[in-house]
Amino acid sequence: MRLSTEAGDKPLWRQLYEIIQKRIECGEYEAGQTIPSEKEFIEEFGISRITVRQAMDKLVSDGFVCRQRGKGTVVKATKIDLSTILITSKSTLQEVNNSLNRITESVETVSAPLEIARMFGIDEDSNLIHVKRYSNVEGEIIAIYETYLNPIFINELDSEFDSLYQNIKDHIGKTIDSFTDEVISGTATFEEQRYFAVALGIPILIRKRKGYIEGNLVEFTTCKYRGDRYKMIIQAQ
Repeated sequence: MRLSTEAGDKPLWRQLYEIIQKRIECGEYEAGQTIPSEKEFIEEFGISRITVRQAMDKLVSDGFVCRQRGKGTVVKATKIDLSTILITSKSTLQEVNNSLNRITESVETVSAPLEIARMFGIDEDSNLIHVKRYSNVEGEIIAIYETYLNPIFINELDSEFDSLYQNIKDHIGKTIDSFTDEVISGTATFEEQRYFAVALGIPILIRKRKGYIEGNLVEFTTCKYRGDRYKMIIQAQ
């Protein structure tokens, strides 16, 4: 794999930073695990040692990893002080303003990132559908959504739509019938800074959803919300 060196692209160290960050967020690099060495990243991406060190320094400062003597660079564990499990039916769990100004930025076919390929149980070079959306309220982006769909079950999607799940149903006759959501706190990185027009490091909420059809994993969506513009309300009836 090679990073992009075309004019106008992100600096190489930033590209590497975001790749490692995504691998951590998707669970390819788990808490407490030693990530690959500088030499391994140099060989994988064809970059210099100083580029790797710049990315690692930023990952350390942002709290994703830490350096441990005799062990290397290790993924930091997320401290969980309180955990809540919500069990509900799909039809009764909704977001307020769920479809308000939700804009589809892109629907494209891409090569599966390694962490997504492993999650879906497909080859790394498999093509799959990648969807990028965001929610715009009063001229401000307050949420961004990134979805990957398992190519074993769906290989086509309309480029314009209101409901992702209805779009899936229109193509394969079935839609997501159950899901699990994991909600964690985080801080804004380069991507969120660009979308939210905020400073690096402000609080954000991250929701990771795995959507299933008849027990098969079909959808993986990462939702990122501005911490100052989003709240979750759970109402039991």
